[in-house]
Amino acid sequence: MFKKLALCGVMILGLLSSFNMPNAHAETTVTYAIDPKYILAEPFSEGLAAVYGTGGWGFVDKNGKEIIKLSYTGAKSFSEGLAPVNVAEWGKGDKWGYIDQTGKIVIQPKYSIAKPFVGGYAVVYSKDRKAGVINKQGKVVINLKYDNIKLYDGIAITDIRPTKEQGYSQALDMTGKALFKYPSIGIFKEGLGVYATYSKRTPRYGFIDKTGKIVIKAKYEQILAFSEGLAPVKQNDKWGFIDKQGKVIIKPQYYDALPFSEGLAAVNGTGGWGFIDKNGKKVVKPKYYSVKAFSDGLAAVELSNRKWGFIDKTGKMVIDAQFFNVTETNNLNDTGAFREGLSAVFVSNKDNKRWGYILNPLNKP
Repeated sequence: MFKKLALCGVMILGLLSSFNMPNAHAETTVTYAIDPKYILAEPFSEGLAAVYGTGGWGFVDKNGKEIIKLSYTGAKSFSEGLAPVNVAEWGKGDKWGYIDQTGKIVIQPKYSIAKPFVGGYAVVYSKDRKAGVINKQGKVVINLKYDNIKLYDGIAITDIRPTKEQGYSQALDMTGKALFKYPSIGIFKEGLGVYATYSKRTPRYGFIDKTGKIVIKAKYEQILAFSEGLAPVKQNDKWGFIDKQGKVIIKPQYYDALPFSEGLAAVNGTGGWGFIDKNGKKVVKPKYYSVKAFSDGLAAVELSNRKWGFIDKTGKMVIDAQFFNVTETNNLNDTGAFREGLSAVFVSNKDNKRWGYILNPLNKP
């Protein structure tokens, strides 16, 4: 439905400090809070960012200070005060647990996979790759016996496959009690979740509430989760937007669409990707090769030369397109590149390529 972008990278050597890089086209300069020196870089969350460099994964603050030593074989962003880390030796499998912001191990590393906490709970996988749920004390609340689990709004969704040809999605509460099931259940957001039914193997999608009650019947070819009261839906091979009563607010007319964020939604029409407001008015002309959602007043946009820059809500190019990539985002969750005032950017200097972090120019005094 939209172009997925992968993170990648190779190294810049030497000690770097904050500097300004002149920009030939945009009216602002690029200010690096943390200069490009990391092989991989996660978004900032709760004041820290997981980065991968010489020595492994660790965490830095917004000044680039190493708060938690780069020593782990894996790490994910902090969420609700805890971050998953892999303490296994290189090449010797996975041993995930959780640390606090001082680097202290809070939940012992014993899992093959550990996901970030959501609403006080986290999905973990056993050594034999069975999924369950733990709380912040490390207590198992849903036994590790499922093939997969995802957490949304206090509900756990797992896919049950009795045979290769047959299966369904089961909703569980946080004790593991079965709530309801459908042929397929997807993301819950703003109180409503995606569900699907099938007719001759052809799926149709709609929305249910957290009790499993159908709110909007399954009649769409594809849908994405609600955001800011509206959801992208695909009908007759075109995308539009509906409200929570199922009323069409913006008629289906686009090749692609992403959820609203900060009052604007990315849509793909004739000419490329652009942005519309909640009345369907074109705010940013459709001309981009790819885009990410607005966050902190800016949206990352990719030009036909495959370089990324940033525009404001009027469509003005604020940071000229010069980056090979920017912060990895999940467009399904309407998350943009800037987080907590910074965006990770992937830059190249001759044969060396590395990730660093730039400041949002809109936040400058």
